Amino acid sequence: DSGSEMYVDSGSEMYVDSGSEMYGDSGYAEGGQLGSGSGWLFGEDRAGKYNNCKDKTNGDSCMKRCKGASCDNAKCWEKTCLTARKYQILSFAGKRQRKSDSTEYNICTGKNDGDACTKQCQSDTCKKAKCFKTVCLTGKKYCKAGGKC
Repeated sequence: DSGSEMYVDSGSEMYVDSGSEMYGDSGYAEGGQLGSGSGWLFGEDRAGKYNNCKDKTNGDSCMKRCKGASCDNAKCWEKTCLTARKYQILSFAGKRQRKSDSTEYNICTGKNDGDACTKQCQSDTCKKAKCFKTVCLTGKKYCKAGGKC
């Protein structure tokens, strides 16, 4: 081993990247495709056991393939299964924003993830606010919640 392995977080799972080949707890992957004995998988297993939020509402429990307390307490937000930490960031801000009557601040309905939004605060991170899963997050929280930074 040349020590060139790198851990890669693909949003919901952690893989070891040793160049062009990646592997994790759930199988072997090459080029980002996770393999199992029954064929190639893309994010969600064929039976729908993991990341199963398609027919669930915000706050419902879901299963992540990763291990640990944050993974074990995963919940759905806008049809996406998020670790507990990411869910907490989105649900706290999202629930407050949905109660607001503002037509100027925190508007992300109908916008794509990564689109700019306006926060009422004036700090640097507030000025870098972006939409993520229908919620307007400060720049720092956008990155912590899983946005592309």
